[in-house]
Amino acid sequence: MKDDITASSVANSVRMKRTQNPHAFAIVEGGTDKRAYEVFTAPHACKIEIAHGKANLIAALETLQNDGVQGIIGIADADFDRVIGTKPLQDLVLTDLHDLECMMICSDGFARIVSEFGNREKIENFVGSGMSLLERIATESQKVGLVRLASIENSLELRFDGLKFSRFVDQATLVVDEDQLLDSVFNLSRGATVSRSEVLQIIVELQGRSELHSWQLICGHDFVELMAIGFRKALGAEKAIAVAAESLERALRLSYPREAFHRSRMFAAIEAWEDEHSPYAILERPPESII
Repeated sequence: MKDDITASSVANSVRMKRTQNPHAFAIVEGGTDKRAYEVFTAPHACKIEIAHGKANLIAALETLQNDGVQGIIGIADADFDRVIGTKPLQDLVLTDLHDLECMMICSDGFARIVSEFGNREKIENFVGSGMSLLERIATESQKVGLVRLASIENSLELRFDGLKFSRFVDQATLVVDEDQLLDSVFNLSRGATVSRSEVLQIIVELQGRSELHSWQLICGHDFVELMAIGFRKALGAEKAIAVAAESLERALRLSYPREAFHRSRMFAAIEAWEDEHSPYAILERPPESII
Protein backbone atom coordinates (compact mmCIF):
# COMPACT_ATOMS: atom_id res chain seq x y z
CA MET A 1 0.00 0.00 0.00
CA LYS A 2 2.81 2.42 0.92
CA ASP A 3 4.50 1.65 -2.40
CA ASP A 4 1.43 3.01 -4.18
CA ILE A 5 1.79 6.43 -2.52
CA THR A 6 3.42 8.97 -4.82
CA ALA A 7 4.46 12.59 -4.47
CA SER A 8 1.38 13.57 -6.49
CA SER A 9 -0.94 11.71 -4.14
CA VAL A 10 0.70 13.38 -1.13
CA ALA A 11 0.33 16.84 -2.73
CA ASN A 12 -3.29 16.09 -3.67
CA SER A 13 -4.04 14.96 -0.11
CA VAL A 14 -2.71 18.25 1.26
CA ARG A 15 -4.75 20.25 -1.30
CA MET A 16 -7.93 18.39 -0.39
CA LYS A 17 -7.41 18.85 3.34
CA ARG A 18 -6.59 22.52 2.82
CA THR A 19 -10.10 23.04 1.38
CA GLN A 20 -11.49 21.82 4.69
CA ASN A 21 -9.41 24.02 6.99
CA PRO A 22 -6.88 26.87 6.84
CA HIS A 23 -4.21 25.18 8.93
CA ALA A 24 -0.52 25.04 8.19
CA PHE A 25 0.70 21.66 7.00
CA ALA A 26 3.95 19.94 7.92
CA ILE A 27 4.96 17.15 5.55
CA VAL A 28 7.17 14.50 7.20
CA GLU A 29 8.83 11.35 5.92
CA GLY A 30 7.06 8.58 7.83
CA GLY A 31 4.71 7.49 10.58
CA THR A 32 7.35 7.47 13.31
CA ASP A 33 8.32 11.01 12.34
CA LYS A 34 4.71 12.08 12.68
CA ARG A 35 4.52 10.61 16.18
CA ALA A 36 7.79 12.29 17.14
CA TYR A 37 6.93 15.76 15.84
CA GLU A 38 3.30 15.73 17.01
CA VAL A 39 4.61 16.33 20.53
CA PHE A 40 6.12 19.66 19.44
CA THR A 41 3.50 20.93 16.97
CA ALA A 42 0.30 22.80 17.71
CA PRO A 43 -2.66 20.50 16.89
CA HIS A 44 -5.06 23.44 16.55
CA ALA A 45 -2.82 25.21 14.03
CA CYS A 46 -0.80 22.55 12.19
CA LYS A 47 -1.71 19.28 10.51
CA ILE A 48 0.94 16.66 9.76
CA GLU A 49 0.99 14.80 6.44
CA ILE A 50 3.04 11.62 5.95
CA ALA A 51 4.89 11.42 2.63
CA HIS A 52 6.19 7.85 3.01
CA GLY A 53 9.73 8.73 2.04
CA LYS A 54 12.02 11.73 1.69
CA ALA A 55 11.87 11.73 -2.12
CA ASN A 56 8.07 11.91 -1.98
CA LEU A 57 8.28 14.68 0.62
CA ILE A 58 10.58 16.87 -1.48
CA ALA A 59 8.69 16.30 -4.73
CA ALA A 60 5.31 16.97 -3.09
CA LEU A 61 6.65 20.15 -1.45
CA GLU A 62 8.00 21.37 -4.80
CA THR A 63 4.67 20.65 -6.48
CA LEU A 64 2.72 22.59 -3.85
CA GLN A 65 5.19 25.49 -4.07
CA ASN A 66 4.85 25.62 -7.84
CA ASP A 67 1.07 25.63 -7.48
CA GLY A 68 1.24 28.55 -5.06
CA VAL A 69 -0.16 26.67 -2.06
CA GLN A 70 0.74 28.64 1.06
CA GLY A 71 1.59 27.54 4.60
CA ILE A 72 3.33 24.25 3.77
CA ILE A 73 6.60 23.22 5.40
CA GLY A 74 8.65 20.05 4.98
CA ILE A 75 10.50 18.48 7.93
CA ALA A 76 13.04 15.79 7.10
CA ASP A 77 16.22 14.04 8.18
CA ALA A 78 19.37 15.68 6.87
CA ASP A 79 20.84 12.27 5.97
CA PHE A 80 24.03 13.01 3.99
CA ASP A 81 22.73 16.23 2.42
CA ARG A 82 25.18 18.49 4.24
CA VAL A 83 28.08 16.10 3.65
CA ILE A 84 27.60 15.91 -0.12
CA GLY A 85 26.54 19.55 -0.42
CA THR A 86 22.93 19.10 -1.51
CA LYS A 87 21.28 22.51 -1.84
CA PRO A 88 18.36 22.72 0.60
CA LEU A 89 14.89 23.22 -0.84
CA GLN A 90 13.01 26.32 0.24
CA ASP A 91 10.56 25.63 3.09
CA LEU A 92 12.34 22.36 3.92
CA VAL A 93 13.78 22.13 7.46
CA LEU A 94 16.39 19.47 8.19
CA THR A 95 17.53 17.83 11.41
CA ASP A 96 20.64 19.26 13.07
CA LEU A 97 22.47 15.93 12.80
CA HIS A 98 22.13 13.04 10.34
CA ASP A 99 18.61 12.24 11.52
CA LEU A 100 16.17 12.81 14.35
CA GLU A 101 17.35 9.68 16.17
CA CYS A 102 20.86 11.16 16.36
CA MET A 103 19.45 14.34 17.88
CA MET A 104 17.68 12.22 20.49
CA ILE A 105 20.79 10.14 21.18
CA CYS A 106 22.85 13.31 21.74
CA SER A 107 20.37 14.57 24.32
CA ASP A 108 19.80 13.68 27.97
CA GLY A 109 17.41 11.03 26.70
CA PHE A 110 20.35 8.73 25.95
CA ALA A 111 21.32 8.54 29.63
CA ARG A 112 17.74 7.60 30.49
CA ILE A 113 17.77 4.75 27.97
CA VAL A 114 21.09 3.48 29.32
CA SER A 115 19.77 3.64 32.87
CA GLU A 116 16.61 1.76 31.92
CA PHE A 117 18.14 -1.09 29.91
CA GLY A 118 21.79 -1.21 30.97
CA ASN A 119 23.69 -2.62 33.93
CA ARG A 120 25.88 -0.03 35.65
CA GLU A 121 28.70 -2.42 36.55
CA LYS A 122 28.82 -3.90 33.05
CA ILE A 123 28.85 -0.45 31.49
CA GLU A 124 31.65 0.77 33.77
CA ASN A 125 33.75 -2.28 32.86
CA PHE A 126 32.95 -1.82 29.18
CA VAL A 127 33.87 1.84 29.07
CA GLY A 128 36.89 1.72 31.38
CA SER A 129 38.90 4.93 31.51
CA GLY A 130 38.74 5.63 27.79
CA MET A 131 35.94 7.09 25.70
CA SER A 132 32.41 7.48 27.01
CA LEU A 133 29.77 4.93 26.08
CA LEU A 134 28.27 7.41 23.63
CA GLU A 135 31.64 7.94 21.94
CA ARG A 136 32.39 4.20 21.79
CA ILE A 137 29.13 3.34 20.05
CA ALA A 138 29.40 6.41 17.81
CA THR A 139 32.87 5.36 16.65
CA GLU A 140 31.61 1.93 15.59
CA SER A 141 28.42 3.29 14.05
CA GLN A 142 30.48 5.64 11.90
CA LYS A 143 32.07 2.63 10.17
CA VAL A 144 28.64 1.70 8.77
CA GLY A 145 27.95 5.34 7.94
CA LEU A 146 31.09 5.55 5.83
CA VAL A 147 29.97 2.61 3.70
CA ARG A 148 26.56 4.23 3.29
CA LEU A 149 28.17 7.52 2.27
CA ALA A 150 30.55 5.78 -0.13
CA SER A 151 27.55 4.24 -1.87
CA ILE A 152 25.47 7.42 -2.04
CA GLU A 153 28.24 9.83 -2.99
CA ASN A 154 29.50 7.54 -5.76
CA SER A 155 26.11 6.17 -6.94
CA LEU A 156 27.18 2.60 -6.15
CA GLU A 157 23.60 1.52 -5.35
CA LEU A 158 24.67 -0.79 -2.54
CA ARG A 159 21.81 -2.15 -0.47
CA PHE A 160 21.45 -1.83 3.29
CA ASP A 161 17.81 -2.81 3.90
CA GLY A 162 17.79 -6.00 5.91
CA LEU A 163 21.36 -5.59 7.15
CA LYS A 164 21.93 -8.04 10.05
CA PHE A 165 24.21 -6.30 12.53
CA SER A 166 24.77 -9.49 14.53
CA ARG A 167 26.80 -10.81 11.58
CA PHE A 168 29.52 -8.17 11.85
CA VAL A 169 29.33 -6.78 15.41
CA ASP A 170 31.22 -8.48 18.25
CA GLN A 171 28.73 -9.03 21.08
CA ALA A 172 31.35 -8.56 23.80
CA THR A 173 33.12 -5.45 22.48
CA LEU A 174 30.52 -3.98 20.05
CA VAL A 175 33.35 -3.56 17.55
CA VAL A 176 32.24 -3.55 13.92
CA ASP A 177 34.34 -5.90 11.78
CA GLU A 178 34.68 -3.92 8.56
CA ASP A 179 35.42 -6.98 6.40
CA GLN A 180 32.33 -8.77 7.68
CA LEU A 181 30.33 -5.56 7.27
CA LEU A 182 31.29 -5.40 3.59
CA ASP A 183 30.48 -9.11 3.22
CA SER A 184 26.98 -8.43 4.56
CA VAL A 185 26.48 -5.41 2.32
CA PHE A 186 27.67 -7.23 -0.81
CA ASN A 187 25.48 -10.24 0.02
CA LEU A 188 22.51 -7.88 -0.04
CA SER A 189 23.78 -6.10 -3.16
CA ARG A 190 23.75 -8.95 -5.67
CA GLY A 191 24.82 -7.72 -9.07
CA ALA A 192 26.78 -4.75 -7.71
CA THR A 193 29.12 -3.40 -10.39
CA VAL A 194 31.70 -2.13 -7.89
CA SER A 195 34.35 -4.31 -6.26
CA ARG A 196 35.19 -4.59 -2.57
CA SER A 197 38.64 -3.12 -3.19
CA GLU A 198 37.09 -0.10 -4.89
CA VAL A 199 34.73 0.46 -1.96
CA LEU A 200 37.61 0.13 0.51
CA GLN A 201 39.61 2.73 -1.42
CA ILE A 202 36.66 5.14 -1.36
CA ILE A 203 36.30 4.65 2.40
CA VAL A 204 40.00 5.38 2.95
CA GLU A 205 39.59 8.61 0.99
CA LEU A 206 36.51 9.55 3.02
CA GLN A 207 38.39 8.95 6.27
CA GLY A 208 40.96 11.48 5.12
CA ARG A 209 38.37 14.23 4.76
CA SER A 210 38.77 16.20 7.97
CA GLU A 211 35.65 18.29 7.35
CA LEU A 212 33.34 15.31 7.82
CA HIS A 213 31.56 15.59 11.17
CA SER A 214 30.88 12.21 12.76
CA TRP A 215 27.26 13.00 13.68
CA GLN A 216 26.51 13.90 10.08
CA LEU A 217 27.87 10.46 9.07
CA ILE A 218 26.22 8.34 11.75
CA CYS A 219 22.81 6.93 10.96
CA GLY A 220 20.72 6.86 14.13
CA HIS A 221 19.27 3.47 13.25
CA ASP A 222 22.79 1.98 13.03
CA PHE A 223 23.63 3.40 16.47
CA VAL A 224 20.43 1.92 17.91
CA GLU A 225 21.18 -1.49 16.38
CA LEU A 226 24.52 -1.48 18.23
CA MET A 227 22.77 -0.45 21.45
CA ALA A 228 20.32 -3.32 21.01
CA ILE A 229 23.17 -5.84 20.75
CA GLY A 230 24.98 -4.27 23.71
CA PHE A 231 22.02 -4.37 26.09
CA ARG A 232 21.76 -8.14 25.59
CA LYS A 233 25.28 -8.90 26.86
CA ALA A 234 28.07 -6.29 26.96
CA LEU A 235 25.99 -3.52 28.58
CA GLY A 236 23.12 -5.44 30.17
CA ALA A 237 21.24 -8.72 30.30
CA GLU A 238 17.98 -7.93 28.50
CA LYS A 239 16.09 -10.36 26.30
CA ALA A 240 16.37 -9.58 22.59
CA ILE A 241 12.67 -8.78 22.25
CA ALA A 242 12.85 -6.21 25.07
CA VAL A 243 15.65 -4.25 23.42
CA ALA A 244 14.82 -4.70 19.75
CA ALA A 245 15.82 -1.66 17.68
CA GLU A 246 12.19 -0.66 17.18
CA SER A 247 11.59 -0.72 20.96
CA LEU A 248 14.70 1.36 21.67
CA GLU A 249 13.76 3.94 19.03
CA ARG A 250 10.32 4.23 20.63
CA ALA A 251 11.97 4.67 24.03
CA LEU A 252 14.21 7.39 22.59
CA ARG A 253 11.20 9.29 21.28
CA LEU A 254 9.51 9.07 24.67
CA SER A 255 12.62 10.20 26.55
CA TYR A 256 13.61 13.06 24.22
CA PRO A 257 13.43 16.23 26.36
CA ARG A 258 11.31 19.06 25.04
CA GLU A 259 14.04 21.45 26.16
CA ALA A 260 16.56 19.73 23.89
CA PHE A 261 14.32 20.20 20.87
CA HIS A 262 13.77 23.85 21.80
CA ARG A 263 17.54 24.40 21.83
CA SER A 264 18.03 22.83 18.40
CA ARG A 265 18.78 24.63 15.14
CA MET A 266 15.77 22.80 13.70
CA PHE A 267 13.47 24.51 16.21
CA ALA A 268 15.01 27.90 15.38
CA ALA A 269 14.54 27.23 11.64
CA ILE A 270 10.87 26.41 12.14
CA GLU A 271 10.43 29.58 14.20
CA ALA A 272 12.05 31.58 11.39
CA TRP A 273 9.68 29.94 8.89
CA GLU A 274 6.70 30.94 11.06
CA ASP A 275 7.92 34.56 11.14
CA GLU A 276 8.11 34.59 7.34
CA HIS A 277 4.77 32.84 6.79
CA SER A 278 2.46 34.51 9.31
CA PRO A 279 -0.29 33.72 10.25
CA TYR A 280 0.62 30.06 9.73
CA ALA A 281 1.95 28.35 12.87
CA ILE A 282 3.69 25.03 13.40
CA LEU A 283 5.04 24.89 16.94
CA GLU A 284 3.21 24.29 20.18
CA ARG A 285 3.79 27.17 22.55
CA PRO A 286 4.05 26.60 26.31
CA PRO A 287 1.24 28.21 28.29
CA GLU A 288 2.10 31.55 29.81
CA SER A 289 2.67 31.51 33.53
CA ILE A 290 -0.10 32.96 35.61
CA ILE A 291 1.24 35.02 38.48
